[in-house]
Amino acid sequence: MKKLAISITIILALGIVAYYSIFRSYKIKVNQAVFHEKENILLKIELFDVHYPLHYTGPEIKVKCNSSLENKKHENWRDIYIADELSKQVSRLSFKELVKKAENAYTVTDNDSIILRTIQKGLAISWDKCNSFKIWNPVDIPNNLINTNLYLKCLEESKAKEVKGLLPRNWARTNCLSQQYNGENSPIYSMITSKSKGHVSFIITSKAFIKQKEYKVETQDYGKNWKIE
Repeated sequence: MKKLAISITIILALGIVAYYSIFRSYKIKVNQAVFHEKENILLKIELFDVHYPLHYTGPEIKVKCNSSLENKKHENWRDIYIADELSKQVSRLSFKELVKKAENAYTVTDNDSIILRTIQKGLAISWDKCNSFKIWNPVDIPNNLINTNLYLKCLEESKAKEVKGLLPRNWARTNCLSQQYNGENSPIYSMITSKSKGHVSFIITSKAFIKQKEYKVETQDYGKNWKIE
C-alpha cells in the first residue's frame, strides 16, 4: 500500500508539472532597450518569453512609445505597431540585432512625427506623438501603374476556393490586391520626410511597377489625400 501511495503521489506530481508546463500560459519579460530617445519622445522594444497553450511557445516582442513630458514614468508607455521586419524575424535574430532593426524601421522627424516602415507592406505615420497612426498601403497605387499578374492569379485561384467553401465569401476581393507586392515585388521605402504637421513624403520602389521604377508619394493633410508621381 505504501508503494502504491508513493506511486500515486509521483503520478499526481508529474501531472501537475505537465499541466503547468503545457496548459498554463505565461509571459515573461527577458529584455528591453530604448532605441530612440528625444527630448519628448522615447521608443523602446521589449522581448518576452511566452507560452500560449496549444498555440505558440517562443519569443514575442512589443514596441512602445512614451511621448509625455514626464517620459520616465512606466505608466506613460503605450503599445504601437510592430514593424514587419521585426515581427517576421523575432525568432531568428538576437535581441541586439532586433534593436538595430528597430532603429532603421522607425523614423522620428524634427517635428515629432513618427513614421514606421513597414506595416502590412505600407507605412504607419503618427502626427500626434503615438496617440494615433494613419496607415498608407501600396494597394492605393493605381492598377494601371502596376504589373497585375499576381493579383489576377490570386483572384482566379481564390474565387475558385470561395465557390468550394474553402475561403470566406469575398476573401479574394479584400486580400488579393496586396499579393502583387509579394516576394521580389516587396516595396522598398526611402527618403522619408515630414516637413510639418500633417505632411509626409517618401519614395516607394517595387519591381511590380511597370512605367517607372519608383514613385514619390506625398500628403499635406494628415493622409486624407495622397499625391503619387
